[in-house]
Amino acid sequence: MNWFIFILFAYVFTVLEVGLETLISPRVDWLRETSPQFLIILLVFIGLNAPFRTALWAGLALGLIADLIAPVTVDLGDDMTLLTYLPGPRTLGYVGAVYFVLQLRGVVYRMSPLATGAATFSACIAMSLISIALWAMRGLPFTPGEPRQGWMPSDALAVGFLDAVYTMLAAMLIHGLFQLARPLWQFQTPAGPGRRVHKA
Repeated sequence: MNWFIFILFAYVFTVLEVGLETLISPRVDWLRETSPQFLIILLVFIGLNAPFRTALWAGLALGLIADLIAPVTVDLGDDMTLLTYLPGPRTLGYVGAVYFVLQLRGVVYRMSPLATGAATFSACIAMSLISIALWAMRGLPFTPGEPRQGWMPSDALAVGFLDAVYTMLAAMLIHGLFQLARPLWQFQTPAGPGRRVHKA
């Protein structure tokens, strides 16, 4: 895989995710936190085409970016809160999501926008479940960290599902652009089901 192209696409999709979040979020009050996850769309494209180990490294990098562009509020006690960046929940969620896509790609037709949309929806759900589980563990007995201020797992699950639907639709719309840019990535041919290719 061409890592220079990866960095370029990661930058562009990070700008899209941050810059368009408020512009294309639904105007309905209970949907305002919903927006397409452009980094997940990029993650799925890489997961469907890149070698196994390369895709995992890319998932780690994209997950770290996703954590660093999403500040969270942490309860410090005594009516004190802290707005901070905590790498970890989304990072691990992205790695889990790309691993899930790697297991799917042997039975997915990569040229189909419907298949891309289905893989994107599944990856979004996997990422949400992992990151929400990690956040839910904060503040429990014998676990490090303070609970996240004003955060409820049930609300996060609802937003995660709506994000997945929105992201799936966005992935289907831009599927053709990825196919046009595919030669630039210089992917090695991925292995078939049950096999792995470790070349970068």
